[in-house]
Amino acid sequence: MVTAKVKSREQRPRPQPAVRMEPTFDATWPGASALATECVLNVYVLAQMIETRSVQWIQERGIPSLSAFNVMTILDGAGEPLQPSEISARMMVTRGTMTGLLSSLERRGMIRRSAHAADGRAHLVTLTPAARRLVAEMMPRIHRAEKRLAGAINPERQRELIAALAELQGAAGELSF
Repeated sequence: MVTAKVKSREQRPRPQPAVRMEPTFDATWPGASALATECVLNVYVLAQMIETRSVQWIQERGIPSLSAFNVMTILDGAGEPLQPSEISARMMVTRGTMTGLLSSLERRGMIRRSAHAADGRAHLVTLTPAARRLVAEMMPRIHRAEKRLAGAINPERQRELIAALAELQGAAGELSF
């Protein structure tokens, strides 16, 4: 009888955080908390790891940035042409930033800008058919990747993480230095 050596999750060593503070941290920095610093820095590290891989993946598909992809998903989800001001409001970016994003996407053949029928000063933005197909291809892959990543912890811990992140997000609004 041949048995495979398969380590279950319980047998694997528990992953360690990327950032750990020295045992003398609290003494070196009076008023600081090594635990709090580890929490914040490890959130930064995780966010950077996700962003770096995400940017690499979308750029391999000809999309210049995560913000540009966000424009594409907003247009895809809207199901109708949108004014640049509406897209910028949904993304919470300035009109100037939106103009740059739209110009970049237009150069790549991913969007079209056309005159608004009722207001000649306004423009409407639409996804090209090729860009719409690209979004349709990418979104299931993104959702699978998210599921794999979050699957590193069980659903109960995922809910606890969401609750903890919500608390930190609420506190971040009051952050002062």
